[in-house]
Amino acid sequence: MSLTKLRAKWEKGLKDCVVINTQFVSLAVLQDNDGLYSCHRYFTICGEWECSVDRQDVALDDVWQWLQDFGNL
Repeated sequence: MSLTKLRAKWEKGLKDCVVINTQFVSLAVLQDNDGLYSCHRYFTICGEWECSVDRQDVALDDVWQWLQDFGNL
């Protein structure tokens, strides 16, 4: 499945705040109608895109921590 189709499947009802794309990883910070955030990580395994919902219904502080943790890998 393409990244675009996979994102559409996992992100229904959410709006993009920030999307960071690399060749093999895409990070998406999303916001729902209540102002809460979700952090999705898309990555490839054997050339196929997969999704990990790393954070869901969190505050902005949690989003910043998630981004910082990812940057320290």
